[in-house]
Amino acid sequence: MGQIELSDCAIRLEGGSILHLLWNVGTRIEAENARAAMESVNALAEGKVSTVGGNGRSELPQS
Repeated sequence: MGQIELSDCAIRLEGGSILHLLWNVGTRIEAENARAAMESVNALAEGKVSTVGGNGRSELPQS
């Protein structure tokens, strides 16, 4: 399972076919953080991000 951690949410790839978008409790979803989450979802879906290390977490490459 791959996972991307952002400041207010996590995007997790399960079984190679299911994406979970998990918002932190109390997060106010606004355009900026929604856009960042969707960019992360797209990156995972397109295979642009792979997991690293033993914890299965990765960050998006800086563009």
